[in-house]
Parts: sequence; structure tokens; C-alpha cells
Amino acid sequence: MAKMKHEVELGNPKCFAIQTRNGMAEAIRAEITLSKNDKDFCIIYGRPCITAKGYAKLNQVAGISILSPQMIGDKANPIIEYEDGSPSRVTTRKIGVGYSPIGSLCVIDETVNFDMNSYLRQQAFKKWQEFQNIGKLVSKPKGDLENKTFIPLIGSNGLLLDMYHEESQKLISDHLGRQKFAARIASAIARRNCLKAHPAIATTTCKIKDGVASVIVYGFKIDFSRSDIERIAENAADGKAADNVELIQHQTNADSEDLSVENDVTDPEHDDMEPNADVDTDQDSEPEVSTLEKIINYRKVIGPKKHDEIVPEDIFDKSEKEQQEVLNRIGKEILRRAKP
Repeated sequence: MAKMKHEVELGNPKCFAIQTRNGMAEAIRAEITLSKNDKDFCIIYGRPCITAKGYAKLNQVAGISILSPQMIGDKANPIIEYEDGSPSRVTTRKIGVGYSPIGSLCVIDETVNFDMNSYLRQQAFKKWQEFQNIGKLVSKPKGDLENKTFIPLIGSNGLLLDMYHEESQKLISDHLGRQKFAARIASAIARRNCLKAHPAIATTTCKIKDGVASVIVYGFKIDFSRSDIERIAENAADGKAADNVELIQHQTNADSEDLSVENDVTDPEHDDMEPNADVDTDQDSEPEVSTLEKIINYRKVIGPKKHDEIVPEDIFDKSEKEQQEVLNRIGKEILRRAKP
């Protein structure tokens, strides 16, 4: 569909029409109310984030169709990788087909990588930062670990967890749960990413008051058959789009915010807003991340082999300044790889 030539107001500012090459098309501009109690959004690091359930409510107006293409490259969708017999990584792909606010057809091609072991390393280190009696940062131990388990963080260094500690048991229990439902979690994140990236919704956060939030959504009363939508999605999956179709391709790694949102987890440490307080989302504060945590997180970016070459084995004993120097070397490696 071609872009809008002109717009006609029909008396209600929430309902209007656009002139396209196919004639007049009626559209709706709706203000949807989301509720925190209904888990339409949650609070992550003091910022309201719309959940998959919230986006599903917004999509009742937007009418974006979400499909799962059969392939990711030359492999079946989803791709599940295993390590020692357990799922370690899931890659899944979703395609969203719908209209933008100006009436042009827009397709979102979203691929999500969910690395469970990488996420476990991040969560284990955060747990150690919060509860240092949960275990010790050590080189890879040898022999019988008795009631302990070792989680590698950097090279041969890692966290030796005391499995009698309540927080250790929670950490491992959560990890096993993520492994069990890995494909479902990755699918929910990909679906949510499709909706939040589509211009009919195009919002990741919202301003709240009294536990509710309002979000503007656009929808068009134009009928597509299932076969039409599947044909558009198949073309998009092959990287093809008609002249009047906008194709947006994303590839993302599931992060801690994605996992927190999809588990409907409200961070109690940061969920301290007054009941009647407005949140200015233009001034969101990001959580402070230590240099050492950044070093650990970048392992999946440059690969374990190169990471272990750059990061010394005694990194845990280094000063903040020395750790920053290591992080700078990692940054140079990332820039080197980004050059065409």
C-alpha cells in the first residue's frame, strides 16, 4: 500500500481515513489503558516496561499478525543447541505484518538469540555481588566439590557456589526452569520485540499514574486473507519486499531486562515509586554496572577464545583501574571486528 496522500478527519479525532491508491481506508487511533495489577507492564530498574501480555492488549487495535517462518537460514526454526545434554542456546524468529500509522504496510523480521549459559554467568555474578557469602571467586577447582558447584565466568576463573545457600538454590532452580521452557521464553521475547518495534505501536515504555498507563495505538480496518499475510511473511523471510512494503530486520540477544519482563518480575529494590507519581521516561536512569561485570558480559560478543586471551586469569584481583584497562582492550577488539 502506498503512503498516505491526505487525511480526512471524520469528526472523532480517534477515527480518521487516509487516501491510498486503492481508495479510502478507515483507520483508528486508540488510547489503550494498561494496568500494572494485570501485569500489562512491570517496573525494571525504576522504569515501566510493557510485558508480552501488555503488547497483546495493544495489538487488539493494531492488528499485527505474528508468524513463525519455517527456517532461520538453512536450519529449522527454532534452533536449539545443547551442551552436556541440556539446552544451552535457543535462536528463534518471528515475523510481524501490519500497517504503520501512515497506512503503509510494514513487516518486522525479528530474530532472538537466548544464551542460557551466558545469562546464568551474569546472574551468578550479580548474586555474588549482592550475597558475597553465596560462594567464592576462584580458579577452576579440582577434585570432589562436595556440596558446591562451579560456574565459569572468565577463562578458568569462576564462582564456586555453596549449594546450601538459599540464593544459590534459587539461582540454579531459575536456570533449570529457563532450560525447560527455553523455546517458549525465546518465542515470547521475539513476539514482544516484533510488536514493540512495529510503528503501529512503537513504544517500549510508558508513563504511569495510579498503577495504570495509557498508550496510543493505530489500527486499520483493511481485511487481509490468511494466505495474503503468509505470502507477505514468506517474502520477508526470504529478504524480499514489494516496493510499497517496509521491511525492518532485527537480530537481538535476550538480556536480563527481556527475561525479567517476560517473567513478569518486578524488581522490589527499584519498585519504590509513590502511588501517584508520574514517571518521566525521558530521564530513565540506567542501573550501574561494574567494570568486572562488563568484562564478563562481553565474553559472548568477542568469543571465549579471544576473551580469554585478553583477560588475565587474575582479573578478580585487579584494581578497578586495571580492570578498566582490560575493558578498553576488549572495546578495541569489538571496534576492530565492526570495521568492514
